[in-house]
Parts: sequence; C-alpha cells; structure tokens
Amino acid sequence: MLSISPLSSGRAEYYLQLANANYYQEGGEPPGQWYGQGAREFGLAGEVQPEHLERLCEGFHPHDGVTPLVRNAGRKEGSAPRKPGDDLTFSMPKSASIAWACASDELRSKIEQADLRAVRQALDYIEQTCGFARVGKQGLVRQQVPLTFALFRHASSRAGDPQIHTHAVCPNVAVHADGRTTAIDSTGFYHHKMAAGAIYRAALAEGLRQLGFAIERDGPSFQLSHIPEALTEHFSKRRAEIEEQILKRAGALEAGSARMAELITLETRRAKEERPRSERLTEWQEIAWTYGVDRETIAAHLRAPPPLTPSEKERVRTSVFAEAIRDLSEHHAHWSEKDLTQKIAEAAQGRGLDARDVLETVANKLASPDLVPLGRLVTEQRDLAKRRYAERSEDRYTTPEMLRIEREMLERVNRMADRNSTVGERIVTGVLGLRPTLSEEQAEAVRHLTTRPGLVQCLSGKAGTGKSYTLDTCRLVWELSGKEVIGCAIAGVAADELRRSANIPSDTLAMTIARLNRRDLVLTPHHVVVIDEAGMAPTKAMADLIAHVERSGAKLVLVGDAMQLQPIGAGGPFRSIAERVGDARLVQIRRQREEWRREAVHAFSRGEAKAALVAYLEREQLHVTEDRSGAMLRLVEQWKADGGVEKPAETLLLASLNVEVRTINRMCQAVRLEAGQLGERALHVDGDRIHEGDRIQFTKRSRALGIENGFTGDVLRVDERERTLAVRLDKGGREVTIRTEDYAHIRLAYCSTVHKAQGRTVERAHVLLGGPLTDRHLAYVQASRSRGETHLVIDEPSAGPQLRDAVRTLSRARQKDLAHDLIELPERQQEQQAPSRRILMRP
Repeated sequence: MLSISPLSSGRAEYYLQLANANYYQEGGEPPGQWYGQGAREFGLAGEVQPEHLERLCEGFHPHDGVTPLVRNAGRKEGSAPRKPGDDLTFSMPKSASIAWACASDELRSKIEQADLRAVRQALDYIEQTCGFARVGKQGLVRQQVPLTFALFRHASSRAGDPQIHTHAVCPNVAVHADGRTTAIDSTGFYHHKMAAGAIYRAALAEGLRQLGFAIERDGPSFQLSHIPEALTEHFSKRRAEIEEQILKRAGALEAGSARMAELITLETRRAKEERPRSERLTEWQEIAWTYGVDRETIAAHLRAPPPLTPSEKERVRTSVFAEAIRDLSEHHAHWSEKDLTQKIAEAAQGRGLDARDVLETVANKLASPDLVPLGRLVTEQRDLAKRRYAERSEDRYTTPEMLRIEREMLERVNRMADRNSTVGERIVTGVLGLRPTLSEEQAEAVRHLTTRPGLVQCLSGKAGTGKSYTLDTCRLVWELSGKEVIGCAIAGVAADELRRSANIPSDTLAMTIARLNRRDLVLTPHHVVVIDEAGMAPTKAMADLIAHVERSGAKLVLVGDAMQLQPIGAGGPFRSIAERVGDARLVQIRRQREEWRREAVHAFSRGEAKAALVAYLEREQLHVTEDRSGAMLRLVEQWKADGGVEKPAETLLLASLNVEVRTINRMCQAVRLEAGQLGERALHVDGDRIHEGDRIQFTKRSRALGIENGFTGDVLRVDERERTLAVRLDKGGREVTIRTEDYAHIRLAYCSTVHKAQGRTVERAHVLLGGPLTDRHLAYVQASRSRGETHLVIDEPSAGPQLRDAVRTLSRARQKDLAHDLIELPERQQEQQAPSRRILMRP
C-alpha cells in the first residue's frame, strides 16, 4: 500500500537518526539513498548525508546551507511557515514481509531488490504525473519539474513486527529547466495516490513471481499463497493497534476512511526499539517456525515461472484491460487516465506484467479504438478563499459500448419527445379544481406532465416538496383520459411508497424490466409509465426501460431529484434527460415545519454546508464529540430524550454505513431491554438477537410474504420452538408471520442507512455525520427526512478544526452524469442563452 502525509518538522531528522551502516549488528535501519531526477539536478547521489536532506527540507541549497531556494526558506512559524515536504510510504503486503523475514540470506536480498525496483517504478510514475510547480501570478501556471526523493528502507513496524516499508521523503523544492528554484505543488501526490500504490503492488507482485512465489489477489492488493493467515495475523500488531483506534472512533473497521487511518498512524507513532536486525530476524523466525514456516518451507514452495512469450503477454494485457474496464464501467460512465491506470495495475498483480507493462498497456489503450476520448473535465474550481489559485482538470475517457448505450437511449428519448400524447385541458382543469390544496407550482407541474407535447416528461422536485401528491393528481387526470398508469422505482420500498401515496400500481425497476422482457407485462399506447426516484436509476436500466416504452408507444414520466443519492451503477441519465427535454420543478419545501430547517435543507442541496451547519450549531442541534464511539452514544442519548425507548417508530436514527447502523441498533436494543420494553423470548437471526417488541427491517424482497426490501415493523410475538416471528408492518398495519429458517433477511431498525431511508418521512430523525461516504448528496437526504426535529452528531476527527473537514466533505459533489454530457458540454453552454427541447446528438 501507499500512504502519503505532509512531512512534519523533525520527521526527516528522525529517519536520519535511525540510519546506521552497521544496522544488521548494531541496530537502527540502513542509511537513506537519493533517487529521482531532482536529486541529480542538485548533485546528490548515493547515500543521504544528513545535512543535505535537512537543508533541502528547510529550503536552502543542500551544499552550502545558506543560499535560499524558496522565499520562506527556514521559516517554521508565522503567517506562512514553510512546508518541509511530503512522506510517501510504500509498504509490502504483510505476507511478503513475513516471507522476507523467514527466507535465506540470498533470497532475502532478492526480495529486497524486487521491492526497491517496485518503489522506484512507482516513484518514476509519480515524478512523471505529479512533478509540477506553480509559477506566475497566484500560481496560475503549472510547470513540470523534477522531484527529489530520499529513500529510507525500514524492516519493522513500530510494534516490532516484520514489515518492509520505504519512506520516500520528497523535499518541497525543485530546480526548473531555466535554473530557477521553487516549492513544488504536491497536491498531485494525493490525486494519484491510488494509481501509484497500485503500480507499486503490480511491480512488486511481478518481482516476487519471478522469484518463484505464488501470488493471490487480495482485494485491491495481493498476498503470498503459502503464508498461513494465522501467522499474518500474529505479525500484524501494528495494524491491530490502528484498527483498535478506528473501532473507537468509527464504530467499525469498515467505517474508518483511509485518511482516518493515516491520522491515527501518525498520532500513535512511537519511537522504534533500536535492536539489531540479526536479533529481530532470529526472533521472527522462531515465531514463524511454530506456524510451520521457515527458510526450507519458503524455498520448497518456490516455482520459478517460464517467461511469457510475446503472444502470451499480449493475451494477458487484453484480459487485464477487459477486467479493468468491466470494473470501471460497472460504476462510472467515464473515467480518467489515473483511474484506468489503477484498475489495470490491480488486475495485473501476479499475471506476469510489471509496471512498465501496465503503463504501456494504458498508453496503448488510450490511443486505441477501445476507448473514446471525451475531452477535459474540470474537477476542482478556482477558489481564492480556499487558496485554490487555478482550476484543476483532467481528460476523461469511455468505451464505444457505453457511448452506444447512451446514444441509443437519447435517440429514443428524442423521438419520443417529438410524438404527442396530451389530455384535454378541461379534464386537467376539472381535476385541479378537486385539489384546492395544490400549490401553484404543483398545479403547474400537473399541467406540464399531462398537457405538454411529447411522450417523455420529467418532474424534478426537491425532498419534501410534495412530489407524491402531485403525481396522485396526475394519475387521476391520466385515468380519466383513458390511460393505465403503472410505476416503478429502484428500491422496493420506494415502489411501495409510490403505490401507497400516489395510488399508482408499482414494482421495482428491475422487476418491471424483467416482466417486460418475459412479456408478462405488455405496454400499449394507452399506458403511462412513471419512474420514481429516477435520479438513482443507472444508465443501463434506464436505457432498457426506455426501449420498451418507445416500442410500445406508451408515455414515460421520470420523477426525482438529481441532487439526492446517486446511482450505484454507471451514469446519471435522469438529470441529462431532464436538461434535454425540459422539466417541471418543485422547489417549495413543505415537509419541515420550521422555516430555518427548510432553508438548511436547501443549503445542503446547494452544497452550502457551512451555512447549514451554522444554523444547527446556533440552535444547539449540532453536537461534536471527542471520538466516533462518543458520537454514537450521543446519538442514542438524543433518541432516548425524544421518547425512542417507548415509541421507537417516531424517531429514526441515520448513519451512512451498515456497520455503524448495526452498532447503533444494538445500543438502542440494549437500552430498550434494560427499560423492560422488550420481551424475554428471542431468536438469533442473521447475527442479531431479535426480541418481542423489537423494531425490525426486512433487507430482501419476498413476494410470498408481500414484503419489500426496506419494509419495517414491530415484532409482536416470538415462537422459539417454531423459530417464527409475528410482525406488524408499518405499511398498512398488516401482520405477517416469518419463518426464520426460510427467510432470515432481517435486522434491527432503530437506525437505518440513508439509502434505506430515502423516500421515508418521520417525525424526528437524528444523523451520525462523517465517514468515507459523506458528501453533499448524502447530507441533503439525511437532513430532509423529518417533519420536526433533526439533530446532527459528528466526531472531532471527522469534523476537523472549526468544522473545516465537515464543511469540505458535506459540500463535496459527486454527481454522476453521462459520457454524452461531457461531449456536448461546449455546445450546450453556448445554447444556455436559447435553450432548446431537442437533444443534440453527435455522430
């Protein structure tokens, strides 16, 4: 793996103090070595001399120590203190470090050489893609510069486990082609971190494979197949220490972000015990022997592979590229070169390709017909207040197949938009007269969806604006005009809500498409098909449904909010279609009773998290705790204060990750059990113990039981002998009996993920903010679930100083779009002054 952090003052000196040429017998670690074109520009090579590195980090010339190379050289305090540099740390997979520790001296040396080659190849990639400095007024001009690295190769973790890792210290200074010296722009390190780490692992995996080790994929990384998992766990005390802190702060390992892990790593650092490496190796080998691993077993498992022939290597490249594209296309309509580099490098591990092969494959594919360049996408806007002096952009790519799917979908929409299917004005006027509580914008939306020409119409409505009531009115208009209205949504619970609140017979989008494919459902020109929560529909599913609707001559109505939760799959067709054909809009929020809460929801939807958080803070409804466990406790305390113990259905707790949800659910259950609100009879179901009186949620659809994924209810009775639960559903109050041996997709429902709660409205909803999924879209949905009170709770590591990290993550937009949106962006920007309903297509 690769971790990157700013180089704190004195960190380079620490690495220098550990350096000892006689580290094997006396302790410490090997002396550092210079690497990179920048080192050559400064006349630095071979072993790192302490004064040279210290001077560069302070901003002075490495040889004389007095010539300043940057304007703030030597400044450690004040308004503009100098940043010494960055620490890029490459760590071997634990199984490879164990093999190194247990191998013979000769094999150990070869493993070290393979690791050093991998580190250098990854640094070459970083220098090529991230070696830039900003010059000119406000740093608007980026110039490529060589980078300097001091490599410190260490063999143990701070807990004393075998852990080969290399600290690549990059001083914050560079020499330009014209001889000038400036600071570097290190932001690229963080943008390319995942790709660079994947290149390191691919190169290391190939080096170890050439030595005869069997390589197995392990998620985005790899492991050596013959190292026992139990031994790996034994030698992971440092990782266990970090995970313990993540558990305390995040509630669960999966809830901790990579950034949190890096911060904890820095906070929990302690000085290494400087024991001779020979002594450490003896100790590690004795431990490994008890697990059946020693130099003989290591050597016995080595099988040097024959070199790949050119045709074999080409087949591997083709296979690796296909795997990478499948991974990318499953979730995105388009991607960057670094995204492709990361995925190809991950797929290449142990397949006979090194870093050079990976980069050559990327370059060849980018220039081939297998990928289509779409143009440049601005990924970061210029913002002087945040010291972003220039916008950041990158080239984006997609596949011909993705473009074909999109093109056919949009062409169908274009044809449907030109066909007419309207209802009489008299019917619309009559129905509107029956609904006097409709607002002016809701009435206008009804007219738009029912009388506007075209067989495809869109309704964009913010959370809590009354989309369901508007749709119910449209349904009545269509039915009085002789139409048959059917509905669908991504989630079963959303489809059921559409059925309940708008009286439209509905199913999931997947089931609707399946029924159409089987011809169990046959559309005609007399049908109106409504897709609710259309903003969550991915391109492929939307394209399939549109094809069926167009062929039948039916009418399609898309309803949603492009700023709420984004599609899990590739693309975001709802927003794109709405922009092309036009849409009715509902912006007047009605759900929240208090005006300031409605405005806070608006602020979150616009990405103005600071204004929203300040509003909650001023009213003492934003709570910041010391750590993640404290945040969950504070959330449960608020739930108790609101009567959640006695009436849990009226207060919903929200968290972004399933692991957090499960922890909070068990905390709430324990409180209710202690208060005597739960019965003694209980069953173990899917990892939870479900009591009489518990609130539960169903996590998988069952047509036989008449329940949808996301349905909730109260457990009325538990039969321990028959292993059944009698549950009263919230929807309609219907009672169902669940045989848990046949259906075990049940969990506690005091707390829910946001995805499960989209479309729900409750009296009170309290939110655990923070976590790796946090963004503008998630915050918007979280803040808009309740009519009454919403309290927000966040831990200090997630909030950051003065809430800066919370504002940044809660304002971050990760909106998905189509590849065609990027192609057509210049043309559509020109047409904004004269919007057209027709879709612009490219050949």
